[in-house]
Amino acid sequence: MISTILRLLTFALLLGMLLMMLGSSREDAFTSDEPAHITAGYSYLRFQDARLNPEHPPLIKMLAAAPLLTLKLQFPLASPDWQDALNGQWEVANLFLYDAVNDPHLIAARARLVPMVLTVALGGVLFVWTQRFAGAIAGILALFFYVFSPTLLAHGRFVTTDVAAAAGVTVAGFAFIRFLHHPSTQAALVSGIALGAALLCKFSTILLAPLFVALVLLWIFLKPASLSRYLSGSVIITVGATLILLLPYLWITARYPPEKQLWDTYFTFFHMADGPAARKGNATAEEDFAQLRQDRTRDSAPV
Repeated sequence: MISTILRLLTFALLLGMLLMMLGSSREDAFTSDEPAHITAGYSYLRFQDARLNPEHPPLIKMLAAAPLLTLKLQFPLASPDWQDALNGQWEVANLFLYDAVNDPHLIAARARLVPMVLTVALGGVLFVWTQRFAGAIAGILALFFYVFSPTLLAHGRFVTTDVAAAAGVTVAGFAFIRFLHHPSTQAALVSGIALGAALLCKFSTILLAPLFVALVLLWIFLKPASLSRYLSGSVIITVGATLILLLPYLWITARYPPEKQLWDTYFTFFHMADGPAARKGNATAEEDFAQLRQDRTRDSAPV
């Protein structure tokens, strides 16, 4: 009886959170980051091209843009802001959302569904984990404060990286704790997948890597008899996280022209910098870019 009441209460709280986010976001304009994130995610999925918004990992943008693939949207592929600009994310986003025949309200409503579901799912994870370690009452209290947190209700509605990063860090942390307590192959594999997903949510989650290394060393010190299992598990975690991390990038660079990749990469690192290193980087980028175009023109010329 008590367990049934807890399940119903948990479901009601999570459903209430989802409805609050859905209702409050209906008439909200795009936040400052959303146009770039949504447009970039759509271009990643549809065109396998990563030239927009490289300053954030692709996962949440790709997930948010997935519901848009069922819509017949026009994309400004012929625009110079897409073809030649260095990360012309804002200009391309304006064209995609406002200057085409696309409906920005429908795009916003569809793209925001995934972040909302992710926010609700994080609440469920927190409840299950808290209940396991501190009991049902603590789990419900934690979920209650989570559901009615103004910060989470505000940011969980939008296509941004903040709540996604929180979810990634939480799930990766919980999975890694499970591995520390039970250093099995299965636990290590789950931890590696969770870590890779977290790294794809926000670049700052790279801080998980040294934290996990330090914790493994500490556990080896506390449990030297399990040295081999912790070391082999660490290898599995590293390999698993690396593979998960690479998969989206392999997809979004499949049709990203090599000369454009080279140009964008050099200028992303050097264009806004000053000093000898930046000037040398810019000069090298221009030379390499010109050589690549010359080679491509020669290869495509009729024999």
